[in-house]
Amino acid sequence: MCSLSGGSIISFIEDSLGFDPFIGEENFPTRLNAQGDSPGLAGVLEFEIAIDLPAGDYSLFGESVDTHSGRASALNPVQPSEQWFAEFLAADGSVLATSGTTGDIPDLVRFGEWSGPIGDISLSENAVSIRVLHATPGTPTQNSFQPVCLSAVAELTVDPEPAPARPIVCTVSGGSIISFIEDSLGFDPFIGEENFPTRLNAQGDSPGLAGVLEFEIAIDLPAGDYSLFGESVDTHSGRASALNPVQPSEQWFAEFLAADGSVLATSGTTGDIPDLVRFGEWSGPIGDISLSENAVSIRVLHATPGTPTQNSFQPVCLSAVADASFVEVIPEQIEEEAPDEFVEAPTPQAVEPEVLGVVDVAPVAQSQPGNPTFTG
Repeated sequence: MCSLSGGSIISFIEDSLGFDPFIGEENFPTRLNAQGDSPGLAGVLEFEIAIDLPAGDYSLFGESVDTHSGRASALNPVQPSEQWFAEFLAADGSVLATSGTTGDIPDLVRFGEWSGPIGDISLSENAVSIRVLHATPGTPTQNSFQPVCLSAVAELTVDPEPAPARPIVCTVSGGSIISFIEDSLGFDPFIGEENFPTRLNAQGDSPGLAGVLEFEIAIDLPAGDYSLFGESVDTHSGRASALNPVQPSEQWFAEFLAADGSVLATSGTTGDIPDLVRFGEWSGPIGDISLSENAVSIRVLHATPGTPTQNSFQPVCLSAVADASFVEVIPEQIEEEAPDEFVEAPTPQAVEPEVLGVVDVAPVAQSQPGNPTFTG
């Protein structure tokens, strides 16, 4: 059965397609085989079924299994390309869009399965059928397996709730702050404005996508040893929805460049931004560097270019905190005027107490008790 969830599920294992759901039953018409429907072989090179998928932008996820008897045995031939892709067809039979290719199903296990993302598509009109094709037709081994299902998750273009006008600001402090969200860089600070030139996207500046693979800006960072801290956010509409594709690598790193363009040092990689929250953000340490000379520019790069999902986000800023041991600290000198010649310290003199008054005390006879008599 299909284990994918979310979006529009297109199943390739329905009873209506002649599918038998039990392990070992391999002669159903939606099983793919790299050698086609040759006599004695189970499977076909491709199949097509009717669907009704509206025009729009989608992220795709696929699932495959291989269940034939004996596949766990080391005697069974390794099948390195049990893979498929899909074409989405218009009413006139033309191909509107093509998915990416699934991963290979693991060998040497009794019940092999694979599931994962297979790219993004944009449909200019409704797709009325889907054609599923073996990715490597004609291989020496059969590479036969069962495509199970495909999930098409629509990209939300309107937030289900109005987004607050929350500006994006740099919250790291200390050291030399390098901002990637300045007005001078063409940055718009409000949520939803994603077409600024310092937004990163793992698929680069492809048509219709917001962001680039990398960007470079001028800085003036003196030679020295630094501890680095970075900050990133993701603000696009709909990212809090469970229907939004998970983006597991919204991450970047930085290169510090000399005047001749050579790379003086490279930072560590930022952490991933949490998914399923309206305003995703990450900040933390990204390693230490040592600059042998002044850095005159910084190049910020997506950490995982070419991933199936866009993994698009906004690097916000970087803080370079100088190592205190690198800076020579000169204590303040306090100058005292030296005496012209040695002077012997004076000998302490007895100080007579100040006399405030005189009191005469008459002696008192011990045999006659009484009070003393004061005169004067």
